[in-house]
Amino acid sequence: MSSFVRASKFRHVYCDPPRIDATIQNLRVSNVTGEHNYIKANPHYFAVGLQGGGGPLAIIPLKTVGKMKTDIPVFAGHSGPILDFDFNPFHDSLIATGSEDMTIKVWEIPENGLTTNISVPVQDLGGHARKVILLRFHPTASNV
Repeated sequence: MSSFVRASKFRHVYCDPPRIDATIQNLRVSNVTGEHNYIKANPHYFAVGLQGGGGPLAIIPLKTVGKMKTDIPVFAGHSGPILDFDFNPFHDSLIATGSEDMTIKVWEIPENGLTTNISVPVQDLGGHARKVILLRFHPTASNV
């Protein structure tokens, strides 16, 4: 028998950690697990689910860096944690959220971003028999 050990192709690969002033810190990211993406972005913002009541979803401008405040404005209209969310590919100011409370809510991001908590969605889609685990806008048809 031969005792051949394959050499790793990546043994000399390394990276430097990012500079502290180029990172975002102090986000209380949601600990809900599942098959969804935990962070999503569009050309202007990125969204991330946070811990807390009402299934809070933070919408943060892409150029934001540094230590975040603990009371950043969020979308908080669900009665359970958010399991998935998606930006509309045709309208950068629309985002939909699906939750354990068996609802989908469509939110509109104000022109200057979130400045206060918003708890009333543009559209509330109920009637689901189970929790909404995966949520996607149609990639080629608007308003679907």
